[in-house]
Amino acid sequence: MIEIMEPSDWAVRFEFERGGYTLPEQARFMKRDLDFCLDVFDYSQQSTHDVIAKNKKTPKPMQTYPDGSSKSMLIDASTTDRYRVCRSNVTRHIVKQEQDFYIGIVTQGECTVTLGDKQLTLRQFDKFFCPAGVDSIEIETMEGVEIIECYPPLPVSQPA
Repeated sequence: MIEIMEPSDWAVRFEFERGGYTLPEQARFMKRDLDFCLDVFDYSQQSTHDVIAKNKKTPKPMQTYPDGSSKSMLIDASTTDRYRVCRSNVTRHIVKQEQDFYIGIVTQGECTVTLGDKQLTLRQFDKFFCPAGVDSIEIETMEGVEIIECYPPLPVSQPA
C-alpha cells in the first residue's frame, strides 16, 4: 500500500507518540478541538462492495513501448486536481521521456535506472526522484519491474 496525498501543511494527527517523542497537544489537530478532528471521518456504514465501487480506480492505458512495456494512468484530474499517479510496467528496457518531474516508487521487481553516465540500481520499495527538464532516462530490468510515478497536477489553462 502506498499513501499518496497532496502536499499541504494541513494535518490531523492520530498518532501522538512515536519513537519516544510525544507530539504537543496543540500540534495534534492544527490547534483545533477533538470534535474537529473526529469530523474528518465518514462513519456511515458501507459494504465492502460499495467501498470498492466508489474508490477502486481502473488503469487507463497511456503508452506502449517497443519492448511491450506500458504506462497507465491511475489517478488523474477526474479524481483530484492536486496530483497525478501513473504506473509503468517495464518488461526489459525502455527510454522514458517525461515533461514533468516525478517521484518513482518501485513496487515490484528491480531495475537499473540510467541518466547520462550515472546508474542507480533499484529494488522493491526503493524510491527515486526524476527532475523536470531531463531529456530521458533508461530503465532496464531482467525480470520485469513495476514503478508507481507521482506527478504534479497538470497546469490550469489560462483564459485568453
